[in-house]
Amino acid sequence: MKPTVSIVVLTRNAGPEFCQLLERVTTQRDRRPEIVVVDSGSSDGTPDLARRFGAKVIDIPAASFNHGQTRNLGIQHSQGEICVLLVQDALPVDDQWLENLTGHFHGDPLICGVTTRQVPRSDADMVVRWEVLRHNNSLGGEVKIRSIADWAAFERLPLQDRFFMCNFDNVCSAVRRSTWETHPFRSMPFAEDLDWAVRVLRAGHKIVYEPAAVVIHSHARSGIYHLRRHYVSAKIVPVILECPVPGVFADNDDGMFRAVNVLIQEALSLFLVVGQEGSSISHTEWHRRVNYVERAGLDHANGTPRLAHLAQRCVHKLLSWLPLSKRFKSVTKWSTDRRNPMRAHFFFLLSEIVQDAPDLDAATVRHLIVHSLARSIGHFLGGYYLWSDRLSRVSPGLGDLDRFLCLGV
Repeated sequence: MKPTVSIVVLTRNAGPEFCQLLERVTTQRDRRPEIVVVDSGSSDGTPDLARRFGAKVIDIPAASFNHGQTRNLGIQHSQGEICVLLVQDALPVDDQWLENLTGHFHGDPLICGVTTRQVPRSDADMVVRWEVLRHNNSLGGEVKIRSIADWAAFERLPLQDRFFMCNFDNVCSAVRRSTWETHPFRSMPFAEDLDWAVRVLRAGHKIVYEPAAVVIHSHARSGIYHLRRHYVSAKIVPVILECPVPGVFADNDDGMFRAVNVLIQEALSLFLVVGQEGSSISHTEWHRRVNYVERAGLDHANGTPRLAHLAQRCVHKLLSWLPLSKRFKSVTKWSTDRRNPMRAHFFFLLSEIVQDAPDLDAATVRHLIVHSLARSIGHFLGGYYLWSDRLSRVSPGLGDLDRFLCLGV
């Protein structure tokens, strides 16, 4: 007999598209799952819509939402032997989604969790589309059943290999109730799914990556959101994966933020030059400009003294909200360190993301620059904070910045 299934959806002002999700989950082939919705203070009628589809709705204050504990609450109010966790905007692609997601639980009692593949929405921007598809390519197109028999061998793996070994994503996942009862999600601001996967694998269970249970999911987010998200990820993921202290290219706040400021000025040099364009830019021309700025650095990248002056003014204005950057407002001499891995990461993104894109208009290029910059700076700032924290070297200013960047992720 197939195990009973409950679907737990977390919502807050899910919008009109939520109706389509409810239709998809209630018309799955050979399944009539229980639906439990945990709603965090919606004001757009989301709970009433869920009830019209027969869902049990649990209302909680928005301020009490927590990625781990709120999912625990939904599972506690469900009855199924298998609990499917879904976010409000992850749309199953077909009526076999649920069977593909839950089928692995039938034969092997050690399988305690299944996660799946996401594809971007049709209107996703170029940066988001690249990020989702690159992640999918890293996971591969085949079913993968993961277990860790030798934890000491796992601890010798580099961070990226550990991450893909334990990859689990609660955008769309399924967990076995009996395992969850022993290993509930923990109260965490981020990556509660990865934390759960590490703990159950350590306990001898198995998790499955099932690429056939596809959901459509992507977000149009601001640059500041991606700065924050990549910062928090770089700060938390190595801790969850029990990795050694990461290496850093700057060993003090002054060096770190001087590098951030220089990189932003280089990005603005490209940004301002593109702003002079009125037509689209070919791949060849874009790569030529990126390569020129990467090789030349700030000595020649700005093109004219006027652009150089304007870029520096933009740096000061753009970074005025960063607590530590204020000390650099008096800096007049900028220099490029080409060994800076944050800089290399930024220029890699500028070249890599456009590989399969058509010719680029100015608005698309500006979006690419801003979002690539946010990802690179967020990632390396998060690693720097983690390094400082493990060595008990977090300054008051860095602590202020940390609190600012951890908001709203």
